[in-house]
Amino acid sequence: MLETTRKIEAGADVESEKLKTLKQEIADSREFVLSFTKQLLFKSKNEDANTLAQDLTQQTMDRAILYANKYDRTKSKLTTWLNTIAKNIVVDFFRHKQTRCENRVDDSTDPDTLIEEKEIADPILRKNIEAAIADLAPNQQEILKLLYIEHLDYSQISQRLNIKTKTVGTKLHRAKQKLKTILEEKYDIDVSKME
Repeated sequence: MLETTRKIEAGADVESEKLKTLKQEIADSREFVLSFTKQLLFKSKNEDANTLAQDLTQQTMDRAILYANKYDRTKSKLTTWLNTIAKNIVVDFFRHKQTRCENRVDDSTDPDTLIEEKEIADPILRKNIEAAIADLAPNQQEILKLLYIEHLDYSQISQRLNIKTKTVGTKLHRAKQKLKTILEEKYDIDVSKME
């Protein structure tokens, strides 16, 4: 029994040493992974490819070390395994970036966009929209007014309100979301049908 326990402990030590060695090999492969990641990013014509490559390479290294115990030398070379991880991380990055951009750009269901671009013929609907705008906080009413009634651009609004241009976008987005919520919940208006 004692001999069996020693063999198990010895086997665990060997496995632990192999895992430690593999993790060191992964760490030593950082430049290789960075080079591969840059190649993937330069194909995408991303302006900040160098910085982004560093970030994605770090994610690759972290994931490789995290899952080092799952790597099997008999199935693939270490560089192939690392390239696969790097490629998946780059694909995930662009997939999430595309989703964020689509969410940011898709304002077609925003009610205030509908007010600006389409004349609302139904007087009851128009009154409900005006009432919903009146239900907004005063700063949200003001920013919508500046954009859709006074037709100021983001930089002009930022100067008028003495805030950063990025903050204008954020405040407008929040005002639009709040307006949409009010229209749907308080006035039972399905904004998606207004497109």
